[in-house]
Amino acid sequence: TNVKSNTPQVIIFQCQGQARREPRIEAKEFSKQLALGRMVLVSLIESSPQLKFEYISIDPLKDDDLEDDTSMTLFDRYQMWKSKFSLKTDESIFRDAVEELIADQAERWQSALAALQLRHDNSSVLAFIRLLDGPEEYARPPRDGDVAIIYSAGVSDRGFNATFADRTQTAAPVVAAAISWLDKNRALAQRFLRVDSDSTDQDEHSP
Repeated sequence: TNVKSNTPQVIIFQCQGQARREPRIEAKEFSKQLALGRMVLVSLIESSPQLKFEYISIDPLKDDDLEDDTSMTLFDRYQMWKSKFSLKTDESIFRDAVEELIADQAERWQSALAALQLRHDNSSVLAFIRLLDGPEEYARPPRDGDVAIIYSAGVSDRGFNATFADRTQTAAPVVAAAISWLDKNRALAQRFLRVDSDSTDQDEHSP
């Protein structure tokens, strides 16, 4: 790759099919898609003289490209779920409900991995998804966090036959630049986890 880690890069993020917007507006839209529970797929489309990324948003439970902004956020859905209980709710009943809430998050995670594999079974992409952690007690709000999947399925198997675009997409300077831009522009949650993967297989160490 011709992307140098010690050289300042002009970084552009742009929603696929949309005109270029100011960084703060683009970052806000990116964050909004995560807040709505959607998975955001980021692809590098230009590496010189600038780093230009395009992204699309999909519903991991439907795997459809989305353009509408009418869905409820993860927090809105949590508030609706929480309204079923009160401070008087028996602790064991609430804990059982929290376990179901966490199971729903696990289902979203698995669905996201399935959608990722379907769309990029033999290519590289950066994928972002936001998850909620179950509250320890009724009065406490849920904690959110973003997971970045540096996905390069089949790329290592192809070796020298892997395309330049695939190798560049997951090159350390490119990934670092993308995450740095998103973090700098407050598009990501404060809690953040990065996962490097060349498959969607799950094991005991998976998030």
